[in-house]
Amino acid sequence: MRIKKRAALLSLVYILLTPVAFSSVNLLDDINYTFDQTKLNASLDTFHFMRSFVDYYYRLAAINRKNLNVFQKTEQFSGWCAGDAHAENFGILLLENGSTTFTINDMDDSGPCPIVLDLMRILASSRLYNPNIKTQNILNSYMDGLQGKTVSIPATIDSMSMEASAKGIQIASKDLQGKSFKRKSSMSEVDLQSKTLLISMLQNQFQDESLKVLDIVANSKIGGGSGGLLRFEILISNSKNQLIHLELKELVTPSIAPVATSALPDQATRMKNSLEIDQGKNYSHYYNIFNFQEKSFLLRPKFSGNLGVTLSNLNDIEIEEIINYESYILGKIHAKSVNIKEYGQAINSLILESWQEDISAMTELFNKKFSELKK
Repeated sequence: MRIKKRAALLSLVYILLTPVAFSSVNLLDDINYTFDQTKLNASLDTFHFMRSFVDYYYRLAAINRKNLNVFQKTEQFSGWCAGDAHAENFGILLLENGSTTFTINDMDDSGPCPIVLDLMRILASSRLYNPNIKTQNILNSYMDGLQGKTVSIPATIDSMSMEASAKGIQIASKDLQGKSFKRKSSMSEVDLQSKTLLISMLQNQFQDESLKVLDIVANSKIGGGSGGLLRFEILISNSKNQLIHLELKELVTPSIAPVATSALPDQATRMKNSLEIDQGKNYSHYYNIFNFQEKSFLLRPKFSGNLGVTLSNLNDIEIEEIINYESYILGKIHAKSVNIKEYGQAINSLILESWQEDISAMTELFNKKFSELKK
């Protein structure tokens, strides 16, 4: 009898000391949110669902401050957030001098916010893509970047960089029909008045280059965080007779707005800040802000050599290496706008279980919501 009582007591102690499985259903509060059906239909899995509804993530974070232990303990550290930090929003970009950089691709949702929410987003989205991804490795890589340490560049990224340099800035011939865009189903023609105004704006902006506008089409992107926003694809010839693809992409209020730590800058200032933080001062001169049809648009180059990460093209080992390196780059980006010492100490003071619980909470909520919406 004593042995049975002792065994029962030891079992009770074991239960009390063993980490309890985290249940996000009871912990995280959901919000009233209208999901765009077109973007929802384009979401093949929960990873792409989280990608597509960036503002949903930040609105959830905003109302769950007290339910997310990591956020609650680090939200005072404000900096310049990438906004949409996930594993397929990084890639190789060609800089003004022809060199390459590996950094954030899409800056639409950037702005001032609690910097840890970027880190939590890449952790949660990566867990959705690969449930076995190692949180501690991502955190270690992030801290290496934050502290300015030198790490090895994955072979996959080295290969991407060489491919980017080889492709260069000119549009690929497969995308051309003579000196016009090869039309795709997502494209539509632009009326003469709009086309004339856009040509005038572009030529005024690049008058020193003798820029010629050869073609303009409207385009629509369904999936991703910027799905549904108005775009114009522009084919130009510059003074070197290079054919270059530019894009005008509609800008709206960034998704970080619910957690913004200061007033959001105007779009031109916001994009300039993001370009300098993400790419340095050597970013392409083809970036600019235009006001057209009472909307703000980001003009950006769509160089053939600008290559984004696509996880489905990689094996499991490469995926893990890429995500860890992306986290390292995110740390380097954050180091430019946050108090590194104090923020780093706050991050290091958090035990792994706190991260695991918060990430599990967020991913379980996204899985549950995606499952409900896809029924």
